[in-house]
Amino acid sequence: MDFLATHSCYFYGKRWRLQRETGRAFEKTCSTLGLISSQTLSLPQDNEKLRHDGFLLSALEGQRWQSSLREYRGRYHNIDKQDLNVQMGFLSKLADLCHQRGVRLVLVNMPLSSDNRALMPNGFYQHFRQSLRHILADKAGVDYIDLGDGHNFAKTDFWDTAHLNQEGGQKLLEQLTPAIVSASKS
Repeated sequence: MDFLATHSCYFYGKRWRLQRETGRAFEKTCSTLGLISSQTLSLPQDNEKLRHDGFLLSALEGQRWQSSLREYRGRYHNIDKQDLNVQMGFLSKLADLCHQRGVRLVLVNMPLSSDNRALMPNGFYQHFRQSLRHILADKAGVDYIDLGDGHNFAKTDFWDTAHLNQEGGQKLLEQLTPAIVSASKS
């Protein structure tokens, strides 16, 4: 039903954009009328009452973004390659197990905003992506889709620095569907 509605009703197909733009207009109107200050739109670092680490479901766009930056700055602060090697070992074993059981594995390196990638130590993300390619290169039955560079995703496609919003999810599905269909035929 969703597919039919999306392709037969113009406004239904654009509902996520309409919701986002309506939300932005509402925030701007409230700010202009003085109902909320423009400082409220970007979460202040020193206001403990407004600080939340983790995924925010109900917050203004600026608050979500600032909270996400703070959260991932902390997550990436002491990230090191030793932990990455352990995780890559588990991924390799998972791929081997899938192959042994005849399960086709489709691994997706999800897109991240450029702000999020900028928080990582120099060279870490490139090393991560190279490690994935290296581990999966000799694995039979594994399809790897690397969307991690984020070239096809704009800041407006993200709910926060790491999670896609509805429009970003739609773009993601458009890119994943052909790969999944292809993998299912193999």
